[in-house]
Amino acid sequence: MPNGQSAKSGLNKSWLDAAFNQFFQILGQVAEKANAIVIECKPNYTSQLLCYRDEIVFTDCSIREYFDEELQLKIDRDINAAINLKRVGLDLFGDDKPPSKQSGYS
Repeated sequence: MPNGQSAKSGLNKSWLDAAFNQFFQILGQVAEKANAIVIECKPNYTSQLLCYRDEIVFTDCSIREYFDEELQLKIDRDINAAINLKRVGLDLFGDDKPPSKQSGYS
């Protein structure tokens, strides 16, 4: 930080918290206009756990890709995390896709 302090300390942390709070407020408003919802999810292990097998492989943040020898599959860390987060959201609906407007969801 320009003031020589860590981003996780004192006033810098307050600014960071306020920015994230404002972001999530705006995200909620945009989602509401799109007839969608925002689901809060703890990000713990979302990028470390393989999305197709319950195994933690991305233990070092510098590892960006993983190659599965058994399935001959290369998986990107960010895409893997996005799939894991999507699964968390879909689990709230109890099946593989959210209900449509025709089924009464609003």
